[in-house]
Amino acid sequence: MTFTRTDDATVHQMLAALRDADWSWRVEDVDALVARLGWRLTERWDNGAEAELPWALPERMVPLVYWSDGVSQVFFDLTARTANTPQTAAAADDAFADFTAMATGILGSPVEATPGENPTVVWRTAASTFTMMIFLDKVVLNWSSNAYQRFQDEVDAAGSAGFEAGE
Repeated sequence: MTFTRTDDATVHQMLAALRDADWSWRVEDVDALVARLGWRLTERWDNGAEAELPWALPERMVPLVYWSDGVSQVFFDLTARTANTPQTAAAADDAFADFTAMATGILGSPVEATPGENPTVVWRTAASTFTMMIFLDKVVLNWSSNAYQRFQDEVDAAGSAGFEAGE
């Protein structure tokens, strides 16, 4: 099969580390966060950075996206695929179910769950929002600041309201 899944122990370790990473989400604190989590910054640019992770994810390089003088979000691929087949879609569904159960055990009850072809589950801690979803037959995790997630939710709601009104 052309599907790669991160092992459960790695996902568990990563989720626990992110949950416990109490930090400011400010750009000037990125180096301290990266050092504390055992990451290695490989590239910096005006609107973000890229870090290499110690965890055995399918893609060990992750983008850190900057927004309004802070870090808005970090993206992690928990699975990978080289072909879009019914088998890879089923494997993504299985991985999503397993990782969602694991995340709930670590992060607590989700605050939102959207079923469907591209299911999404959201958890919030005091400072962070974790969003797990299936996107293009891959399981991805988005770790964002609560402030950025509130902003994004408002933008999404305004866009949906305009769409529903026919704008």
